[in-house]
Amino acid sequence: MSVAESQSERVFSPRTIETIPFPAIPQTSQSSLRKDTNSPSKPTLQRAVALPHLSIDEEIRLGKSGSVERQRRRGRIGDAFIVVDSALPFETVWETLLQISNWSMLMRGVKSSKIHATSRIKNALTGAPTELRAGFSITKLRIPANLVLKTSDISHTITFELDKSRTNLALDALQGFWHIEPSPNGNGLTRVWLAASVQACAVVPNVAIDYVASKALRRATKWLRPHEETR
Repeated sequence: MSVAESQSERVFSPRTIETIPFPAIPQTSQSSLRKDTNSPSKPTLQRAVALPHLSIDEEIRLGKSGSVERQRRRGRIGDAFIVVDSALPFETVWETLLQISNWSMLMRGVKSSKIHATSRIKNALTGAPTELRAGFSITKLRIPANLVLKTSDISHTITFELDKSRTNLALDALQGFWHIEPSPNGNGLTRVWLAASVQACAVVPNVAIDYVASKALRRATKWLRPHEETR
């Protein structure tokens, strides 16, 4: 087994139908959000999610190509992540991601996006809701997915999972996150992580799971690399 495969097994290791390989997301209190209002433009390095560990080879490839990704499919479970070093300013990336209702216009593979409900509690810095319930259709097969999304201006993270209060005919489980931070290399770039794990119902063809694992995340992050040809 290669180093990359070994790390992938460690980061994404769903053992049962009920086990999704992402850590619990700690809640950020509204009072802690208010404390940061004196420096709205200064990005923090606080993380609300555990990020995959990149090998030395992956770090080199990230420096050369600007992105690194891993995918895996086991039966009807597909999981993947991609990390991109983008030349777009940190604030631009974050504010763009918060426009969740516009994801269908921003991201290839997201065919429609509609907000069902938003929380009354807002992020103190941007005013974005801390929790949203939204419906999407994804991939060229327009697989429906109703999600709960939680945003944090402190950790600059958007987590998402299936909305259990709504019907999801095609998916048994879906969970993941967006996370942004300044590139640790000190090169002025913005590092963006997107990770997702999906378990499809029996009605969903294997080709759709393969698509999510091999292409969906790359296409969802294409806007971060506008001059790169999409594969």
